[in-house]
Amino acid sequence: RPILVLKSEQGFVGYKSATSPKLECNKATYETIQVERSEKGVVFFKGQNGKYWHVDGEAVTADTDTPEGFFLELREPTRICIKSVTGEYLVASKNGSFRLGDSDYENATKWEY
Repeated sequence: RPILVLKSEQGFVGYKSATSPKLECNKATYETIQVERSEKGVVFFKGQNGKYWHVDGEAVTADTDTPEGFFLELREPTRICIKSVTGEYLVASKNGSFRLGDSDYENATKWEY
């Protein structure tokens, strides 16, 4: 099964704490993310807790049994943008949170993988 490790300018993507399903992008160590392929280029992300990612305008959590679809867009040789099936890109904040932003890839976070 394909796995993914993501890194932003602030750090790696990982759980906020051992008891929280909320993900942050300012961690010193990484969490592996399982990538499940669907149809037409859509992928689902599953956390190490066995739950799928849920994203909205506030946060990213690995706490649902229902997968949400994403597209991986290669932007540079070692960087990708991640777009939801609804058209918004994942955006990292300086405080370590990340969430859905707008639909312009110029404003999207270019994640190292």
